[in-house]
This record gives sequence, C-alpha cells and structure tokens, in this order.
Amino acid sequence: MKKLITAQEFEKAFRSQWEEDKHSREEDINEAYNGPWQNWTKFMLGIKDRNSQDAFFYRVLQKLEKKDIDFAREWYTLDAIYHRCESVYKEDYPPCMDVLIEHENNYEQMEEEMWKLSMFRSPLKVLVSYDWDEKEKTTPHRMSVLKNKLDKLADMARQIDGNWKEAEDTEYLIVIGNRNADDDIIWKFKKLTKSYKWGSNS
Repeated sequence: MKKLITAQEFEKAFRSQWEEDKHSREEDINEAYNGPWQNWTKFMLGIKDRNSQDAFFYRVLQKLEKKDIDFAREWYTLDAIYHRCESVYKEDYPPCMDVLIEHENNYEQMEEEMWKLSMFRSPLKVLVSYDWDEKEKTTPHRMSVLKNKLDKLADMARQIDGNWKEAEDTEYLIVIGNRNADDDIIWKFKKLTKSYKWGSNS
C-alpha cells in the first residue's frame, strides 16, 4: 500500500507554503484578502476547472512532493481533492482520493461541509474555514460561537461513525484562519481525536 498523506504532513506543507506565498505573492494575497470573497476562494482553490495550477492548495501539493498524486478542483461535488495519477476504470477513476478539501469562507455552513466529508472515503479530510466575516474581526463572542461549531462537528462525526464505521486511520483536520492585530491571517490546525475531541495538530 502506498504511503498516505498525514494530517501532520499536510499542516507542515500548508504552513511552509503560506510563509512562502506571503513573500512571493504578497500582492495577490492582499488583492484577494481585501476584495470580494470570490477572490479569496480563487486564490485558495483556483478557477473551477480540473487542474487549477494557480491555486494555493496546488502549491501545497507540490510542497508535499508526491509525484504520483494530482490536484483536482470541483470534483465529485467536493471543492478540491488530491488523487492518485492512475485509474481503476477508464479515465479519471482514481483508486484513492488521498485528501479531500472543503473550503468555507465563513463558518456558517461548516456542518454541511463536515457532513459531505463524512460521506466520502479518504484517509485525510480537511475542512478550511474562518472566524470572521467581511465587516467584523474576531471577538470573544465569535470565538465562543466557533467553539460550539467545532463541538457540533465532532458530535456529527461521532454519530455518523456510529452508523457506519470509518477506517481506523482516517484523519479529520480543521484549519481555521483568523486575523491578528496587523490584519494578517493566522492559521490554527485542529485534528479530530479518536474520542471525538478537537486537539491541536502540531
């Protein structure tokens, strides 16, 4: 069996690529960050085609150095996936979707995205969201709301797993972006433990 991409490897590649982009793509980040939410989605995921090589998540995959895995956008109703460069039937039927990625610009729909991830078979499922909207920065109230959201997501995973067990080594990773005092984006990574609690991945 081929080596899987772990939550820890994904986080390391994500952090490394973000630091690189902050220096080499600062103008692109600022333009996307300060524009309509569609601009940010395009920066993170690329345009809605099968191979968005301008996407941040494509660059993360390159950082992972997995030569036999490719990036696809808007495939199987998912925002993005990393999949094997092989097929079990005709074309575009990979034997493994190594990483599933759902990207939600606001945390309002996180439950829907979590449910979607739970319905697919994959060793690593990543949900990216943010704890701000266009007009309001993070406040203690919003942080409390986000914690309640995360608790709900963990409970959903527990209920779904109770009805049909996932593979024991399946990992769920939540990536939360928030603003600091300098209006920069700070990323937090939380992994779902076997006891259905969110722990820091690092």
